[in-house]
Amino acid sequence: MFDSFVAASEGLKYAASGFGDRNLPQAEASEAGTEVAMSISALSDRTLKQVFDHYASEDFDYTFSKTEVPVALAKLGSENLVSRSQARRLLTRLDEFKSIALDFHGVGTIGQPFADEIFRVYARNNPGVEITTTNTSDEVTQMVRRARSGLN
Repeated sequence: MFDSFVAASEGLKYAASGFGDRNLPQAEASEAGTEVAMSISALSDRTLKQVFDHYASEDFDYTFSKTEVPVALAKLGSENLVSRSQARRLLTRLDEFKSIALDFHGVGTIGQPFADEIFRVYARNNPGVEITTTNTSDEVTQMVRRARSGLN
């Protein structure tokens, strides 16, 4: 709903603007406490209906049934996304949505167990949840295909 959103806590900062312009968590000067700031331009033309329509299901039941997840948020520091436990951490509570868009911006590669946990195991256990991907590198695309081919 906001033109910009910033959350900073424990030396990390997350910033987002609009419908997808995100800066991944980055180290900031360590300060005590948590700061959250949101702003809307007096000239903003975004409407509440646009926001609801973007995240609501197509059957217009006005539930927030869609979500977009920046996969890079699952990384702690400079670690690579390779394990099933990392995938499960990323997927926590996502079964509440009908449509999940995983944004791989900033993620050049993933491990086979990570991909398998999301695109085979989770997909098989949650058949009513559609999982799509955006901003995938060639390596990530290959791992996703490999995991999805194991669905049968």
